[in-house]
Amino acid sequence: CSHTKLTKKMIQFYFVLGVLYASIVLVFLFLLPTPRFLRKQLSSLLSGPVSIVLYLLIAVAIFSLAECYFEMTKYSSRLNGIDGNQRLLPEYKFEQHSNLFRAERNIYLSSFTLTMLFVLLRLVARENQATQVVVVEKKLE
Repeated sequence: CSHTKLTKKMIQFYFVLGVLYASIVLVFLFLLPTPRFLRKQLSSLLSGPVSIVLYLLIAVAIFSLAECYFEMTKYSSRLNGIDGNQRLLPEYKFEQHSNLFRAERNIYLSSFTLTMLFVLLRLVARENQATQVVVVEKKLE
């Protein structure tokens, strides 16, 4: 059964999906009305050495987005008959439509993951800014 083996595309899809779920959870935690010290701890955790990981995840999401775009153009050009004057069999058409669907799904998934990572970075920056303002206000008192 060739559908059950783990391919590079599936690993990439599940990795991007996992990053998306994790970033949604983190954004949700930042937006919840949680105590200040809990958000401060979460922000300090994400702004330290982990911020390098966030930037690395952004680079991976950009790479995934570019790769999915090229896959999408490749499969759409095959469906339009640009690759040659071959007669398309129904099985071949179905396979190409499936590949095109997966490429489009992955491009949307990668772009939403990239957006959520940028939102997460912005929330961390805003929380760090708010923490610095509180520290300055305490020094002025």
